[in-house]
This record gives sequence, structure tokens and C-alpha cells, in this order.
Amino acid sequence: MSGKQRGLFRMIFRDFLASITPSFTRRKLMGEDYFGTKYYEVPISATSRHKRPSRYFQSVNNDFEQEIPAEWEAWLRHRRKEPPTFEEIEASYKLAAIKKLKGAAIENVNKKKAACTKIETKIIVLTIDSDVCRNTICKTSYYYSIIYLHVFSPIISHIL
Repeated sequence: MSGKQRGLFRMIFRDFLASITPSFTRRKLMGEDYFGTKYYEVPISATSRHKRPSRYFQSVNNDFEQEIPAEWEAWLRHRRKEPPTFEEIEASYKLAAIKKLKGAAIENVNKKKAACTKIETKIIVLTIDSDVCRNTICKTSYYYSIIYLHVFSPIISHIL
């Protein structure tokens, strides 16, 4: 018989040697984000049973729970084929910074409005509880005075 024969021991020995010899797969640097995290991709080998390339990141401080930008996370999870460009990452970072500033400004405005409404409710309670409610000019003001008296009774008793 000519050629190589397939033997059980030969297959076991060949697979054993393949398992202990290091495979020199070259990882490819795909990019870096503004935190300094580097993102790599290992291409599919011919003998691999996997259909997609392996993607991973290496952080600066080896911190696994480091914040990852949304674009890079989508690339790592194979939701997008191409890695994000530097311009795309920079634009999203600027947008996030603008949103943080606007959010802080809105929060300050809401805090000021909340402080003003607390002062206005105290003033409303005092005006509704005056002689106008004793004459019962309108039923709605009397109804509101009951609600406000129930809620703010400690405040009114302290003021009077």
C-alpha cells in the first residue's frame, strides 16, 4: 500500500503534539480609546471551529471593570464589523461632555424652582388661611386650605 495510513495511535500522537505546541497567532491592534485601553483582534485560524474572530481589550491598569465607550463595546460584542474611528470616538466623547454640562445646569434650575415652590406653598397656606377662607368666598380655596392645613399644620402652628 502506498501513502500514509490512518492509524489511531498516529492521530492521537498528532493531536497531542498540536495541543502542546504553542500557536503563534498574531494579534492585531485595532485601536485605542481616550482612556488608553487597547483593543485587539485575533483572526480565525484555518483549524478553528469558531466562525468569528476573537476580540478583546487590554486596559492600562489591568482593571476589568474599567469604563468602555459604547462604540468599542459594540465592536467587542460583534454588533459592528469595523472598529470605530478616532473621529467617531471624539465626537461621542464631546457629545457626552455637553450632555453632562446641560444636565448639571438643568439640575441647578430644578433645585432653584423646588426651593421657590416650597416658599410659595407656605405663602399660599398663610393667605388661604386668612379671613378670605372664613368668609368662604369660593369652595376650591377652602378645599385647598384644608389640604394645606393638613400637610403644613406644624409649620402654621409654629408661625402663629
